[in-house]
Amino acid sequence: MAGKQENLLYWAWKDRMDNGMPRFCASYKMFFAHVYIQLQKMGRNWIAQKMQMQKQMEVQQGGSTHNAFVKN
Repeated sequence: MAGKQENLLYWAWKDRMDNGMPRFCASYKMFFAHVYIQLQKMGRNWIAQKMQMQKQMEVQQGGSTHNAFVKN
């Protein structure tokens, strides 16, 4: 029974005349366009922060060749 209900809910927002493609009103399209831009910005910021953190880790861990235990 749950499968039939899920199928009915699926088709409730799909247009059968459009080969099952979703139909969205203008406000949803505007929302998705706004969210897409925001997600792109968030992705670019995340990548920049990740690269900055990686550089900091490299400097902290391996930036120096000094070894206190090696006798010269």
